[in-house]
Amino acid sequence: MHHAAARRLLLAVPLAAFAAAALAVEIPGPDDLKFRIDLEARFRPEWRTNADFNNRIDDDRTFVDQRLRVGFGIAKGTVAAYFQAQDVRRWGSEPSTLAYTDNVDLKLGYVDWNDGAGAWKVRAGRQELIYGEERLVGGTDWNMIGRSFDGIRFAYTRPGWDLDGFAARVADRGLDETNQDFFGVYATILKPRPAIHLDLYGLWLRDGLEQVGEVPTEGIENSSIFTVGFRAFGQASGFSYNVEAAGQGGDRATDDHEAWAVASRAGYTFTPKCKPHVAIGYDLASGDADPADGDSREFVNLFPTNHGFYGYMDYLGWRNVEDLYLRVRFEAATNVVLQADFHDLRLRESAGRWSDAAGATILPGIPGGAAGDALGQELDLTLKIALKDWKFQAGYSRFFAGEVPENAAEFIATNVAGDDSDWGYLMATVKF
Repeated sequence: MHHAAARRLLLAVPLAAFAAAALAVEIPGPDDLKFRIDLEARFRPEWRTNADFNNRIDDDRTFVDQRLRVGFGIAKGTVAAYFQAQDVRRWGSEPSTLAYTDNVDLKLGYVDWNDGAGAWKVRAGRQELIYGEERLVGGTDWNMIGRSFDGIRFAYTRPGWDLDGFAARVADRGLDETNQDFFGVYATILKPRPAIHLDLYGLWLRDGLEQVGEVPTEGIENSSIFTVGFRAFGQASGFSYNVEAAGQGGDRATDDHEAWAVASRAGYTFTPKCKPHVAIGYDLASGDADPADGDSREFVNLFPTNHGFYGYMDYLGWRNVEDLYLRVRFEAATNVVLQADFHDLRLRESAGRWSDAAGATILPGIPGGAAGDALGQELDLTLKIALKDWKFQAGYSRFFAGEVPENAAEFIATNVAGDDSDWGYLMATVKF
């Protein structure tokens, strides 16, 4: 770690302590009418070097993000409503201390109905959709803004299994045929058996915006991508496992779309007081080796929470990736967790593009995969402390650049080079 950058990070430590106290109040009203007010505050200073793996360009950055959320809920009988507003900003990002940038938005705003017997529930409005490990549909809470969907969700719960269905409008472009919509069903079965749980799901992303595909002469077309998959997970006698697989079909503009992804992890927790845990995992997702043949083969990651799965630095998502990783975790105390992760990261298709956790392209595909497939290795060190209403987290990560960033400039015009990248952060959250 550079000395100047280390000093900046150390100076940022007190900033995490500025998370203000929060208050939650539940007030009973007439005829069992109940109100609730809650507040959350989060502050996170970060420091990062060499985001393009190129020391020749001064891209070291230190910044502080903050998030303030205020929620209000009301409930009576089988009907409830909840609204949450949030202000998200980066310190010093406004033009001056006399300027005002509107950073306030509605994070959540929905109405719930249940049948009174605990079987049926309907939620309509702006809401989070969180399923499984969030590899395909998640709230992305690491991001200060987080993800919400405008739509309706149905849930049916019975002893031993759950069934959810949802329909959401992702983008309203003014005309029905141009809108982007997201639909899905998600079931969890075998819930009474701790050694094996099973999730089954089907998802449909429809984008009515007509676009050009890989072969421009074929005109323009909209996109319709179907995803089906399963997740098996459980634990027994210290062992734990998770296996998820998904396949995709449909059309991506004028291109025929076929893709797949697999995630697997097995671990064991030992019995001593510090509960040491060791796990090994292997994640795969298809890529597109030929971006001009009219066939789309890169897995579409949909609306995931990618942070933490393919390295905490967020240089990878669940697309065109091979990730072999080792995880070691200790509980230093009841409320203190230390964790280390080491990832070996590669392109599944060496001629396919390299994209980050948000889907942005770091490197386009290099013809013939001439730069190789080894992206590099990443080491992540994380400390988590949970108190009554506070959560503190700190981390340091280093990305050791591999042959792809080292060789890319020999074959295409890019600033990406073979230098290593560092990242550190502190985070404090108080929530009631």
